[in-house]
Amino acid sequence: MFRTHQRSDFRGGITVCGIFGYVGGKSAAKEIVQGLQALTYRGYDSAGVAVQNDYGTQIKKGVGAISEIAGVASLRGKVGVGHTRWATHGEVSVNNAHPFSYGGYTVVHNGIIENYAELKRELTAKGYVFQSQTDSEVIVMLLHFYREYPLLTALRKTVERLTGSYAIVALSDRDKGSIVCTRKNSPLIIGLGKEETFISSDVPALYGKAYQYTPLNEGDFVWVHMGGISFYHGETEVFPKLYSVNENASCHEKRGYAHFMRKEIGEVPNAVNNTLTLLRGQEIALKRVFSNATRVLLTGCGTAFHAAVFGKYLLSRALKIPTQAEVASELRYSGEKVEKSCVCIAITQSGETADTLRLLQSLKKQGHKKLIVITNTPRSSVTAFADITLLTGAGPEIGVAATKSFTSQLAAFTFIVQALSGERGEFITLPKLLTKTLQLESETKEIARELQGQKSVFFLGRDLDYPLALEGSLKLKEVSYLFSDGYAAGELKHGTLALIEKGTPVIVCLTQPRLAEKTLNALHEVSCRGAKVFLITQYEKYSGVLGVEKCLLLPPSSPHLAPLLLSVPLQFLAYHTAVLMGRNPDRPRNLAKSVTVE
Repeated sequence: MFRTHQRSDFRGGITVCGIFGYVGGKSAAKEIVQGLQALTYRGYDSAGVAVQNDYGTQIKKGVGAISEIAGVASLRGKVGVGHTRWATHGEVSVNNAHPFSYGGYTVVHNGIIENYAELKRELTAKGYVFQSQTDSEVIVMLLHFYREYPLLTALRKTVERLTGSYAIVALSDRDKGSIVCTRKNSPLIIGLGKEETFISSDVPALYGKAYQYTPLNEGDFVWVHMGGISFYHGETEVFPKLYSVNENASCHEKRGYAHFMRKEIGEVPNAVNNTLTLLRGQEIALKRVFSNATRVLLTGCGTAFHAAVFGKYLLSRALKIPTQAEVASELRYSGEKVEKSCVCIAITQSGETADTLRLLQSLKKQGHKKLIVITNTPRSSVTAFADITLLTGAGPEIGVAATKSFTSQLAAFTFIVQALSGERGEFITLPKLLTKTLQLESETKEIARELQGQKSVFFLGRDLDYPLALEGSLKLKEVSYLFSDGYAAGELKHGTLALIEKGTPVIVCLTQPRLAEKTLNALHEVSCRGAKVFLITQYEKYSGVLGVEKCLLLPPSSPHLAPLLLSVPLQFLAYHTAVLMGRNPDRPRNLAKSVTVE
């Protein structure tokens, strides 16, 4: 039976593909389909379900939506596993969809097996015949190769041969009624219901099913069977700590909105308020980490990198020490020496971003003790390497494009600066200001009508507005598929001005008064070349500037809070452009919510 004993190093989070497994007294197929549907907000291109019964294991899989896979409802059995795939190795096809089976063994896998080509050659020489182009298929072949052992032992021997990242769930017709699983650099979670057990990539898929959960540590192995659960770290039995499943399933409901992205933009004020509430009490710890710091290094990927650039501007000004922001995937391989007096701040919404994780892991091994993590996911993998974890309060974000989580990251940086200065400032007004900013939606939609179908769109800003220009551009391109780019306004004349022609839309972000005239210079440069200029500012005096097609006026606020308000109309702009162009903003093509592979 399952016993509990506290361990402090548990982690969980979000992965690119989705895994959901079931052992219990109900229809496994029905439970698995429901679980996978709760995981599809990350996007996927194929899916499959495997269910075991007295006659063996049956598999149904296909390309497209889970609901469209023929025959899933006919699967009978109370033990099974399913998977939603986002293609990495091999094209989108039925053969490349999970689960994979061979000789009575069945496997689903998240991650990347880096030495799969070598293993595939070895197994092919032994007579194994592969049916897919994927790296994952070598796992089921290896399990079969070790078939003389019990399933759990065979899994241990299999992963000893693997290089890379993985969350693996496996069944065997020789060990009916049970599932084994393990993980390395890819999250996996065990959920406990009433006389039933769930295996999932993410906690929200457990809502309404499990009442407790525990995320696996790297190197953990789990044997789930009808009689209970056994947890092992390596070969040593362990007794993990259990956490309550948050039953607030409203995050996974659209609540009357057409898309999750629109719903989540509307949740920005509450998310920021939750963030500021969660961070209270961290002031002393932050001052300790920043004491005697000689440098600050900020890192992240995608939207999180744009938050890092924002943090760079704030912290360099406040601390008066060298401060830089670097993309995690580049910094990791740059060979740059990070001295132990350097404060490193990593930003990752999911807490599972592969490049960010590996970078922090390396720094931790080198003995760094000034590592700060800003994440939206409690107990995610990244928190194991943090000296301070700053949790944002955005809550689960279903839309692939980051909205409320990004604004919450900006709020976390404003908190850090004010914590170090000892001033509370205008923090308490921020949620109300953001609520007022939501009222700009209809005006933003008017600008979106001007963007649909355009060849290219440019975003300009300086200082704190520059990372917002980068993020505004990223949001637009990822959900509408329009080409767009964000620039520091002063860089426009160093090449990009050649792309400006009559009718080219240019979004100018202007919230920083000390550089307003410089930003206006860039505005005039594009305007006199025929660009359609749309200005977003909190200063009414700039609304009538010559060449401005339309001005969105943010609520009056200080220069250090205005960029947070600016994030909202930029998100609205991307959303409405996508909708007007017939795109689904919740599931942009080729993209996943979190990238847990390199």
